[in-house]
Amino acid sequence: MRFSLLLLLLLPLALPVLPQHADSSVQRLDSLLGEHCRVRIDQKSRLVIDHFEAGLRIGQDRLPLDAVDVISLELDSTGRAIQLRCNDAERCVERETFRDGLLKRSAHYALPVSPGDVGGGETLKVMRGLLDDRHRTLANVRSETR
Repeated sequence: MRFSLLLLLLLPLALPVLPQHADSSVQRLDSLLGEHCRVRIDQKSRLVIDHFEAGLRIGQDRLPLDAVDVISLELDSTGRAIQLRCNDAERCVERETFRDGLLKRSAHYALPVSPGDVGGGETLKVMRGLLDDRHRTLANVRSETR
């Protein structure tokens, strides 16, 4: 009984934790996207992409890693963006534009591919690995609490 109660209390602390190699995936994704984007994972386990223009942050996109459908990841026809979709058609993606003060929610997102990643294959591989790690971590936490 006490052990179950302890697990329930510690569960919120364990959910945002990503495996150690997820940090390297985020760093790799950040370097692939180039100087106009900065990538990080926030405390709510969302992939946060800050967009810059002339050194100023002009917008921010937030994608909850556990709500993105890994199977739906694909390159668009031009190879310049990776298409992502939310699970169950929920509007999980938030796009904020600071100039206009707008916040839009969407069920899909186009992650830009750096010109240096011809065809977008490396960016797709890193993004898929990051999402796989997150989903595996959530599955482990859920199985341990049962």
